[in-house]
Amino acid sequence: MQKMRGVYKMKKCFVGTEDVPIGDSERIKLDYFLLTERKKFEGQISFRSTYGIEIVKNNIESQNVRDISVNKNEVIGIIEVLKSNQVTPIHLNDVIETFL
Repeated sequence: MQKMRGVYKMKKCFVGTEDVPIGDSERIKLDYFLLTERKKFEGQISFRSTYGIEIVKNNIESQNVRDISVNKNEVIGIIEVLKSNQVTPIHLNDVIETFL
């Protein structure tokens, strides 16, 4: 892995929500976000964007994985798979490991 020389502030872009029933009357809300960071790696002249994912459960619990890829469309595709499978924050790291 290359060393970073500089990092810009991370941007967080809402991708979608899943409303998941967990019982007769209970539901959880899962919000999915695309994370974008501009980074300069050692030996490079210009900054590059890296993309990650954050999942937020009921606006209380969250988990993120940064720097998944430099390919935005690839990460958005992963988010769509996470959404359709209603992946929660606690399982995000395990699921991302299967993609990488």
